[in-house]
This record gives sequence, C-alpha cells and structure tokens, in this order.
Amino acid sequence: MGVSSKRGNGNGCIVRRGASFSLRRVNPVTGKMTMAVLRNPDGAKCATMAEAEKAAKTLNEEMRELDGIRDRERAIVELAKARRFMASLEHTPGEMWELFRKSPAFNASMSARRLRQLEKAVGSYVEFCKEEGLADCSKMTGESVERWLAKTCGGMSNRTFNEYLADIRQVFGAVHRTLGLDRNPAADIRARKRQTVGREAFTLEQMQAIMDCFDKGFFARRTYQVPCGHGDARRMEKREVSAEYRPGHLEEMRLAVMLGFMAGCRLADACTLKWSNVDLDGRMLRYTPRKTAKSSGMAVTVPIVDKRLLAALAAADHSGEYVTPALAEWHGRNASTLARTFERLFACATGMGDGEKGEGRARRASLHGFHALRHTFVSFCANAGISLEICASIVGHSTVSTTQIYSHISDAAKRQALAQVAGGDGDRDGERDCLIEWARTADSEKVRRLWEIARML
Repeated sequence: MGVSSKRGNGNGCIVRRGASFSLRRVNPVTGKMTMAVLRNPDGAKCATMAEAEKAAKTLNEEMRELDGIRDRERAIVELAKARRFMASLEHTPGEMWELFRKSPAFNASMSARRLRQLEKAVGSYVEFCKEEGLADCSKMTGESVERWLAKTCGGMSNRTFNEYLADIRQVFGAVHRTLGLDRNPAADIRARKRQTVGREAFTLEQMQAIMDCFDKGFFARRTYQVPCGHGDARRMEKREVSAEYRPGHLEEMRLAVMLGFMAGCRLADACTLKWSNVDLDGRMLRYTPRKTAKSSGMAVTVPIVDKRLLAALAAADHSGEYVTPALAEWHGRNASTLARTFERLFACATGMGDGEKGEGRARRASLHGFHALRHTFVSFCANAGISLEICASIVGHSTVSTTQIYSHISDAAKRQALAQVAGGDGDRDGERDCLIEWARTADSEKVRRLWEIARML
C-alpha cells in the first residue's frame, strides 16, 4: 500500500490499496476518519495516480460545497432559535390573553360564556407563572402547565380538569409561536378519563317518609361541641340536638318532589314547568326537557296517573305562568343552592345523605339528591313490568341504554322473572304452599271460617 505526496490542506490524502485508490479524510460533521474509493466519471475505479488525484479534487470540491450547505442550514436553524429566544424574552406571560385576542385563531363570534372560560384559564395560569417566578416565556413548558393543572384542579372532577386543559391548549395553540415557543406546551398532556357517578333510587318506604315530612316537618340531628362544668372541671362534650329544618316554599317543593317521583321530571323541568305544559282534563304533561332542548329537541309526554299528583296540580295557583313560580325564580337565580336544599330535606327525612359522598365528582354530587327521584320513577316502572322502551319515551331518553342505568331492578322482580322462566309462578307458588300447609294443620273451625270469607269476596 502506498500513500501519495499530496496531503493536508483539509483535502485528506490518497491511499493506494491494491489496484485501486481511496481518499482518506476526516468527516467534518461526525469528526471521524473516512475512506472513500476514488472513481472516474464513468464509475470505474481509478487505475493511476493521475486519475486518483483528479477524482480526489472533484470529490473535495463536492464535499466542500455540501459542507457549505450544511453550514448555511446550521446558521438558519441557529438564527431561528435565537429569534424565538428573543421573542420569548420580549413577551411576558401576562400578555397571553391580548396576544390571543389579536391572533387569527380568535373568533369574535364566540359566546360570552366561552370567552369568560378562556380568560379565566389564562388568568389562572398567569398567576401561577408569577408565583413560580416565570418572568419571561422561555420557561413555559409542558411541565409548568402540568404543575398548574395539578394545583388548580386538585380535588376537582376529571371533567373540570379536561375543561381547563382544553382552554389552555386552545390559547397556546394560537400564541405559542408568537411567544417564541417551539411547540404548544399543552399539546402532549393527556386528558383524564371521564368520571361517572351513579345515583341511587329511593325505596317506597323512603319516599313515604319524605312525603310525610312535608306535613310533620323535617328534623335533623346535629352534633355540637358544648362547654360543660366550671373551673378546672370545665370540658367540652358532644351533644346531639334535633332542630327543624324549614326552608321557604315548602308547598311548592312538595309539588316539585311529586313531579320528580310520579312523572320522572328533572329538577330544572320540575321547577320551571309551565301551565301551558299541563293538560289537567287530558291528564297529561307535555314539555321539552331543558337538558335536551338544544340537542335533540325531543318533547316528552307523560300521563298523569297518580291521583295525588293530579289533585296537587288542580289545587295549585293557576294565575301565573309557572306551576311553581317561587321555585322557578329560585332556580334561575341559584340552581345549585336549590338542589342542596332538596338534598338536605331528603337527608332529614331518610337519615341518608351526609356521609355518602365519595371521591372525585361524587364529593359534589349527592347520591340521594333530587335526581334520585328520577331514578326512583324509572325503577318503579321497570319493576312493575313496563318495558324500557316505554320508560325511555316517558322520561325523554334518546337511547334505551341510558334508561337501563336508571332502572334499578329489585331482587323481588328478578326472582319473579326467573321463576316465570323456570315455569313457576314465583311468590304465588310460595304463597300457595304456605296456604296448603296452614290448611293441613288448621282445625276444622278455622277452615270453615276461611271458606265463608272466601265466598263473600
């Protein structure tokens, strides 16, 4: 193997390897030594030193041109990075909202409620940046957004977390380039799985207790720490005190509870039901649920079967627009307080509600609130043998699968259905067996009196 005398000057050196020649040089990109076989323009390997030197000159010129292109690319990339960094220093997190309003992504036709949500999320993140000491935008990363979400949405439902994430992601998507950021910091943060809270249905005994309390009064037992004794013997003791809970508009609340229990109305529909939706002569309720008014717009028709509900509607004041005018005003002013008032009434009547809240959204949604009346209505219909299709039509569910969630089938109904499948008659078979056993062991006088009673029926 021989080496040519032409070396250095960054051109490498020509090395003879057998019958061919190669150019040995340092790759300027990787910094590693490379060997390239020298070839003539027709692709054949160089056979002489003169051909090798000519091919090496051409190869060096091509590589210098390629290195120049790479250098320009590096310069462009570094310049872009410098410009983005300068932009991140030029703007502050406090300018996010104004930059968003000036961006092409801002839609002036957004609803006022949507704009308030976006501004609230941006304001919360800006305050977090101030607390974290993020004076410029260069440190606004996905980690900072995750820390903000953990602090802001700690203890809240997954739905609220996802709403905040969607808001800040939308704003960052419009302004992150203006702020000098390479990409949207919230783009890779995953939304949480939506939580669901299953309400429970009231039993018949619990519903009877609730309706009785409208006449007898709602009493709640509360535990208080009270001082006892004097001087050194003074101490604090726990005492239970029973106090009546009497909010205003109890008669209208009674009627709203009957609409929920006997007609399957939601809280909003029961409190804002209008007389134009009530047909007392035809014994029907016809209304469009507020929850689905803008989506499906499907109206529901509910027969008024229970005589107590019919009598209560007939006895109510028909002079106004609403069936329960005070509750309609209350619901429009503060629906959450009205819902909590019903929860407390039910807790007083049944003894449930105070200690039954679970994790996440369940901490804010009572399992035995007003919506449990709707579950109770569907459950009673299902246990009475009414098909789920008819139940869905009455309560306004678009799919039967939703109604299945509401239909808490009782054990007795399940036992009766399985007994029919097995060829028996369920509880009637058991009653007949008990009657036969009683007749077998009873004396003749008891049997005779039973026969006389049966003849009179």
